[in-house]
Amino acid sequence: MIGSGGRYDSMIGSLLENKRSYPAVGISFGLDRIYDALEDKEVKKSLTQVFIISINEEKKAIELGENLRRNNFKTELDIKKRSISSSLDYASKMEIPFVVFLGKEEMKKNKVKLRNMKNGKEKLMSVNQLFSTLKGLK
Repeated sequence: MIGSGGRYDSMIGSLLENKRSYPAVGISFGLDRIYDALEDKEVKKSLTQVFIISINEEKKAIELGENLRRNNFKTELDIKKRSISSSLDYASKMEIPFVVFLGKEEMKKNKVKLRNMKNGKEKLMSVNQLFSTLKGLK
């Protein structure tokens, strides 16, 4: 059991030695049991599926993020304007499986670059191909 609770109406009176009943309730959690349960289960650091790194294309990144979310992809944008390497380190540390790069070069070609963080492979693709690829990997 990890949690328990109940009524303790007679406890306060017994401590005050007047034996009166006072309405009281209480609850307790077994933190050691919760910790044990979490240790037994592999816990992901983030639920994010796609991390978007904008290279001076914030408006397009926000639009893409909104579109991904509308299509049920858990998406995060780098709003801190970290360096690309810091953003990739963050995505790796948080165990985010996919990173999408949006920069001027990609926009000129009307494409985005998708990186699979597990194997490091990158592919330039259209937004439609991005959605198809991500849906196939769900």
